Amino acid sequence: MKGSKLIELLKTLTKEEFKAFGNYLLAFNRENSMVVLLYQYLKKSHPEYPLKKIVKEKVYAKIINGKEFDVKRMRNIMSSLYQYLENFLLNIEIENNEIEKDFLMLNVLKKRKQDKQFFLKIKSFKKKWEAIPNQG
Repeated sequence: MKGSKLIELLKTLTKEEFKAFGNYLLAFNRENSMVVLLYQYLKKSHPEYPLKKIVKEKVYAKIINGKEFDVKRMRNIMSSLYQYLENFLLNIEIENNEIEKDFLMLNVLKKRKQDKQFFLKIKSFKKKWEAIPNQG
């Protein structure tokens, strides 16, 4: 797992973000799913991830009791966790950027041909923008 994009991205999370990511993950998975078990294992070493603790075979043995190492299965579990992490980070970014969020919602309404809601949203969006003081 050393140098994997999953580990590299997990290292960037703060303690609070890591905990919130765990809650996000549990919203989509059972507590005993492989993805959650991998998260829980990696949580113990966050954010350092010493090399001896993130050897794929060792991690696999810990999360899947006693089964023989399966490279493909481990890769799939890591890939799934990475996808959840990407979506979690995108959600954070959207929540922290109100303007982007509004534009995305306008795009959704446009694609779904919800003209009435689209124009109502534009109207409220315009009011919000007018309330923002002009910058020099």
